[in-house]
Amino acid sequence: MAPKLDLDDLKGQLNEAYIADDEQKRKEEDTSSSSISSIPDNKEDGKKKKEKPPPPENPPVPFFDLFRYASPTDFVLLVLGTLGAIGTGICFPIMLILFGDITNAFVGGGLDQETINEINCNISNDPNYTYPYPLGPTCNLSDPTNSYANSPEGQAIQDEFTKFGIYVAVIGAALFVLGFIFVTALNFTAENQVYRIRSRFLQAVLRQDVGWYDTKSSNDFASRITEDLNKIQDGIGEKIGMFTFSMTSFIASIINAFIHGWQLTLVMLVSTPVLAISMGILAKVQASLTENELKAYAEAGGVAEEQRN
Repeated sequence: MAPKLDLDDLKGQLNEAYIADDEQKRKEEDTSSSSISSIPDNKEDGKKKKEKPPPPENPPVPFFDLFRYASPTDFVLLVLGTLGAIGTGICFPIMLILFGDITNAFVGGGLDQETINEINCNISNDPNYTYPYPLGPTCNLSDPTNSYANSPEGQAIQDEFTKFGIYVAVIGAALFVLGFIFVTALNFTAENQVYRIRSRFLQAVLRQDVGWYDTKSSNDFASRITEDLNKIQDGIGEKIGMFTFSMTSFIASIINAFIHGWQLTLVMLVSTPVLAISMGILAKVQASLTENELKAYAEAGGVAEEQRN
């Protein structure tokens, strides 16, 4: 005989089944909503992709580290070029001393008042032209028979001119030789070092794994390496000689000025701090403009490389 069904028990079992089914649906809805919320927004993800993190700023390289790839021959040429620049800088104050001596010979060549009263020079070839002062009879300094040309004062001026011509010729030859040495030596050693840097850089790049090229931007590679090496070549080449020449000439000129007229030199040095500050500001601005120029050239070179490829 079949067991008798209890309606109350049947209702209770149905209610429990409905409750369990509702709880299961709620769990599934919570799981789906949490998974949907975990999906990133496409717009925000696109923004993150577009906004690349800024590249780290490389610290400036110390000046003497630029010569790490120099060979012993390059160091010899560097010293030789520096010495040539120092010699060239010393020659210019010597030229100033010579010009000052010849000026003194013009002004005070032993022409006292009595001598002037005895001379009336015919400066032009016009026989009617006379020196506009009430002097004595007309004479011509180009005439070897006139009294002044054969006087001790005239001989002294002629000797000063002769010495001036000889000294200027010697210093001019020295300037040519020393200038040629320092320009040629420094440019030659700069070319050698830049060639060595370029070769080692290329070797280092070719030794990298394939994954390294995926993490590095190579669009502006060619233009950036060219610009950077050109700046290095300018910095370790002829500009070293020009800086050494300028500093040597400045120091030698200051010493010369103190020897020949220290009072006037002190007055002129009042403006030195202003000049130094202005030059420092100019150097800072120029360095900033050079950095911006390199970045602009790198971006333009990268675009050109992409279009060509």
